[in-house]
Amino acid sequence: MIHAFLTTGACISGHIGDLNFRNKLRNESSSVTEIQADEDELARACSLLGRNLPPVRFYHFVGVNAQEIAANW
Repeated sequence: MIHAFLTTGACISGHIGDLNFRNKLRNESSSVTEIQADEDELARACSLLGRNLPPVRFYHFVGVNAQEIAANW
């Protein structure tokens, strides 16, 4: 699961393959302040940033890293 927190205080959540979520996330990418991801979504987020998968169950991405994930999801 991936959770994207926006400047408005709202949160949008979804999974890989959810086209509705992907479109919402891309449309809101400039408003994303933080992304929390786990499992397959964490692996994809790390891949988008060119990073190795961390040895944790979930991870928080903030600032421009979160916005880059959202824009390229």
